[in-house]
Amino acid sequence: MATVFELATAGIFSGSRQIDRNLQNLEKKFRKRAIKSAMKKSVAILRKEARKKTPKRTNALRKSLKSDANFTRGEGVKGRLGKTNALRGSIYYRRKGKHAGGHANLIEDGTAQRVVKNYLGQSGVQVPVGKTTGVHMMRDTMNKNKNRIKKIFKEELKKAIRVQQVKASVIK
Repeated sequence: MATVFELATAGIFSGSRQIDRNLQNLEKKFRKRAIKSAMKKSVAILRKEARKKTPKRTNALRKSLKSDANFTRGEGVKGRLGKTNALRGSIYYRRKGKHAGGHANLIEDGTAQRVVKNYLGQSGVQVPVGKTTGVHMMRDTMNKNKNRIKKIFKEELKKAIRVQQVKASVIK
């Protein structure tokens, strides 16, 4: 299960022509670095909020929560900066490894009535073992913080542009 916060990197995401102009003045590799850096920082904040809402029975589910930002491949997005790929920031529960959270979907969405068949080896005996209601930790976190994350993304993008402009000037 992954909660995805997707923005197009074609210049239509920032909402500010000044930021778009600054991005356009950067070389492509510096532009990508700036955008990816801003997205990683934005999604990290969303990950921290989701961790707070995640149930803390064994702490394994909280530890399995990860975030990342990647450019998607494919046709891309047409915008003011030309045709580029979209940037996807995602928050997900790891399924394998030391802190696996393979049961995250059962906690997020809940389960229907569960039944154990052939209880204690007795053929034809079914025993109801209950159901769980969903916690909606990811869904609620995303809905609650969507506007805040966009604002943070814009601020982080401004900082990242400044950093990449300095790096670009040092290389020249």
